[in-house]
Amino acid sequence: MKSSTRWMFVTLGGLLSACNGTTDPATGGAGGATSSTAVGSTTAIASTTQSSTSTGMSPPCGATYAATSTAGRIAAGDLDGDGDLDLVSPQYTDDSIAVLLNDGTGQYLPAQGWMAGTRPSQVRLADFDADGDLDVATINAFGNDVSVLTNAGDAMFSDPVKYPVGLNGYSLDVADFNGDGKLDLVAASNVLDVRVLLNQGNGTFAAAVTYPVPGGTLFAVAAGDLDGDGDADIAVQASDQVSVLLNQNSTFVAGPVLSHPSSIVSDVLIADVNGDAAADIVVASSDVLVYPNNGDGTFGPVTANSAPISVAGMGSGDFDGDGDVDLALTTFTEGQLVLMRNAGDGTFGSPLVRTIEGFPEAPSMADVDDDAKMDLLVPNQGITVLPHDCVF
Repeated sequence: MKSSTRWMFVTLGGLLSACNGTTDPATGGAGGATSSTAVGSTTAIASTTQSSTSTGMSPPCGATYAATSTAGRIAAGDLDGDGDLDLVSPQYTDDSIAVLLNDGTGQYLPAQGWMAGTRPSQVRLADFDADGDLDVATINAFGNDVSVLTNAGDAMFSDPVKYPVGLNGYSLDVADFNGDGKLDLVAASNVLDVRVLLNQGNGTFAAAVTYPVPGGTLFAVAAGDLDGDGDADIAVQASDQVSVLLNQNSTFVAGPVLSHPSSIVSDVLIADVNGDAAADIVVASSDVLVYPNNGDGTFGPVTANSAPISVAGMGSGDFDGDGDVDLALTTFTEGQLVLMRNAGDGTFGSPLVRTIEGFPEAPSMADVDDDAKMDLLVPNQGITVLPHDCVF
């Protein structure tokens, strides 16, 4: 039986309608106080629902949904089988995840909290147990482990099953590393290694296999096919370099080590940003760095794309609908959200900057209102959803 401790946050104030400054007729409000009602034994936390504000773009629009605590990077997927995108975010300070179900219009019902692990810092969605619905994995910074919560199909989740992955893990990704059709996990920790956990086919995982990584403190890990042989490789961002681990028959060997000029780093992405059908590596640092793939797991000279200020987190997707990968960034400066549009060749034009409330964490892109345009999802002491037309 899949059951877990959970609680719900009930929004009392209304939300701004998308991009028109009008109130939600269902609530009659234009943002206001929220409170929360505990389900079970967990103490609920009051929060506030606010509209976002913008600079250089009008009108202000979007909504911030109450969550349990300071939110982390948001993952989007259909958790309850109704065909629209729901949201999950790690809630670092209260050891939980927040699950927000889409009401079918791109707006969200009050968050439900599920216990996950000690200080979850990142969340991933995948069908780990092959039952046709999306499950949740978190990496837990102070628990030194990964938690997997399986989905009963209706967004009701099991108690977390935990797997040790080393000291102070902060980054997690999902891929089929051994070609068996089951989705595996890779975690980066601060003990200068990555841990690969192979799925045993039923949503449980074998003990982690450790692969050392040269360099300083590990900040981020990403999985993707970097050498064009059809299996998933690994890129790991350390304090002053990116290390590539190449997959050879389900084990990993050291590949290129890519230096970069900044010790201020926060994120790494594997994506074909220059349109040559080879997966490139993108690094968020004091600039946005692109390492173009030669197609065989070696890389050309790095290209630096100027960002307004040091980047705190990075998300990707085709935001402007022209068929290439654009970037959304947040900065260490209070309230900055940055959009960088791809020229099609892996270079990015002048950043488009707007402000939102508070200190936003790493953004994500997803079409949550089903209008065939990417929206922005920003964790920010809550979960901020910015419809596409709020930004353009």
